Amino acid sequence: MLKPIDVPVMWSFKQAEVETRLKKFTIMNWVKSGKVKFIRVGAGQRGKILINAQSLCDYMERGEQA
Repeated sequence: MLKPIDVPVMWSFKQAEVETRLKKFTIMNWVKSGKVKFIRVGAGQRGKILINAQSLCDYMERGEQA
């Protein structure tokens, strides 16, 4: 029998804006600076970025202290 795996919740920038009430610019800066985990799906640099929801929420809670 296969073991269940934990699949992280991933948000687009639009979903992250709605869920957190932050501006896309702020979230994008955190992603670019490596403060929030993300994956890129699709081809090359034009692929869509999906943000790890838990990583974003964790960063929002701890802020710049980490």
